[in-house]
Amino acid sequence: MGSNLVEALRRKGIHFEASDSGEWARFRCPHGGTRYVVRSRLADGYQAWCDSVSPSTPSWFPTVDDAVNELDAFRVAPPAGSR
Repeated sequence: MGSNLVEALRRKGIHFEASDSGEWARFRCPHGGTRYVVRSRLADGYQAWCDSVSPSTPSWFPTVDDAVNELDAFRVAPPAGSR
């Protein structure tokens, strides 16, 4: 099941680290910090958050593609306060 996460990140061309099981992955954000994606054990879906945002509340996504698409949007978003 976790391999879907690994496959989705590879399709996006994101350099990442993942657990052996593929249940979680992390990668560096271009604006600092580390972005995490974890397969939820409490509900069918994925959680994602960034450790450079304080407080960082995980967002929940029903599919791995939704989580990766949100992460992709985060990667290209400009830093807060910039125009």
